Amino acid sequence: NSGANGLYSAGSPGLGKDVIGVASFDNSNTFLTYFEVNGAHIGYVPMDFAGPTPTSGSEEIVFVGRGCVDADTVTPGLQTDPYLDDPNGKVALISRGACSFNEKATRAITAGAVAVVIHNSSAGVFNGTLGTPIDGTTPVVGISLADGLFIQAQTAPVTMTWTNQQDSFPSPTGGLISSFSSYGLAPDLSLKPDIGAPGGNIYSTYPLEQGGYATLSGTSMSSPHTAGAAALLLEAKPNLSPSQVRDALLNSADPKNWSGNPGLGFLDLVHRQGAGMLDIDDAILATTTITPSKIATGEGEAGPFTQQLVVKNNGASTVTYDLSFEEAIATSGVITITGYSIFGVDVVFDSASVTVKPGKTAKVNATVISYYPDQYQFGGYIIFTPQGGGQEYRVPFAGIGGDYQSIQMLTPTPFGFPALGWTPDGNNFGFASPGDVFTMQGFDLPYILIHFEHQVQEFRVRIFNADGSPVHPVHNFAFDYEYLPRNSTTTSFFAYAWDGTRLYNNGNNKVKVVPDGEYYLVVEALKANGDAGNPAHWETWTSPTFVVDRP
Repeated sequence: NSGANGLYSAGSPGLGKDVIGVASFDNSNTFLTYFEVNGAHIGYVPMDFAGPTPTSGSEEIVFVGRGCVDADTVTPGLQTDPYLDDPNGKVALISRGACSFNEKATRAITAGAVAVVIHNSSAGVFNGTLGTPIDGTTPVVGISLADGLFIQAQTAPVTMTWTNQQDSFPSPTGGLISSFSSYGLAPDLSLKPDIGAPGGNIYSTYPLEQGGYATLSGTSMSSPHTAGAAALLLEAKPNLSPSQVRDALLNSADPKNWSGNPGLGFLDLVHRQGAGMLDIDDAILATTTITPSKIATGEGEAGPFTQQLVVKNNGASTVTYDLSFEEAIATSGVITITGYSIFGVDVVFDSASVTVKPGKTAKVNATVISYYPDQYQFGGYIIFTPQGGGQEYRVPFAGIGGDYQSIQMLTPTPFGFPALGWTPDGNNFGFASPGDVFTMQGFDLPYILIHFEHQVQEFRVRIFNADGSPVHPVHNFAFDYEYLPRNSTTTSFFAYAWDGTRLYNNGNNKVKVVPDGEYYLVVEALKANGDAGNPAHWETWTSPTFVVDRP
């Protein structure tokens, strides 16, 4: 659920080699509580920090416009939005945009509105927040753009009636990747996620004391959906091994169009949807298996990548498959996506088709050629189409253009990291100056304040005397960690405290105290998939000197 954290945000345990990492697609429909206007059901989502919504009663609802800054209380530079109607004693219908939900609701409540309804500026309903409570009693809800326009089109006066009922409403993002679904690839460039399943706006049983139902969203919805599909597949084909279950699910999945603009007809990122939407019917009915069921092409710097695919015919008839591929959208960037692209990949097969007899296997070589530059994540799907019709099978592939190690890890942020820092309380940090003295008591420790733009294969810090000599010829590490995550934003940082000890005995949790004196620390970070023997794959930073003076 780390889509907001950008590229390479998928995490443990979904990144495991023998784990099926599952992306989330939005449900085609969503269950919402609704109010009624002239017989129409208007589904809504209560805003965070708003007052409770009524379950009965009727009110007049009036459209007041965008409702940002009142013309009578205009502040220079802010937008003026005179109300189009008086909401006093009524429900204020407001359009989304130009200012915060809190500002819109506060103004309406101050003007006497008994409730606030904000309609979206694009298709579908939305989850909104006021940020902080206004009065704790006035309900504020969000509705879809279509429903907002419907209410505006009714002949005044317009009455709305609150209910405690729910209904199913079509989702404009149904069948598309959920906005919260995490991005791959994995830090080792393996293809993650593996597959996707419904996980956005899922209405299901909920553990209440008396039993109940609720609508929840997350990969915690799509993962059990996939587990249930695996159970159905094993019920139909009980002799499948765990890896064969994964292969069947991936081979039969259906890639979906890009959620950013599905009308363009381009497939969404392989490093966002994996093999695509799970299709349990096709997985059960499948008579062919293709392995490996996904391909990680690695770095484009290495040149074209050739993968031998094994096609097994589990059916009763000979089948000839035509081979083709379809590229998905590629992205550039390290954390934030800086661009989208298409048509930068080619796949060449050693034959245009492959024929497989019943119970037999055949092999075909597919060579993936990427023309993308450094730091572009790309992908697509190798397609096996049976001559004469029938079920298609696919194998997703993904990789990165150019040199993966061109990604800089220890990037400076607006705050100047890396830096030597200090803290008074463990929560707030300041920058240390050369020659600062640390007592090594409580929080009075030197901290390495560091931003990781990308995942780190190894992170170690060495201790040097002020004259440039290491504190020990071999055992001079303050700490040595492996496989660290990146920061979630471009400005965040990690804080590593040095406690005045060094590792020894190969770092097996044994330490020795470094005596008082003047020191500096040297950070050494090995890039993801880096070669520890290649100096170009390490990034380093040297701290200013400081003094250890224990009481």
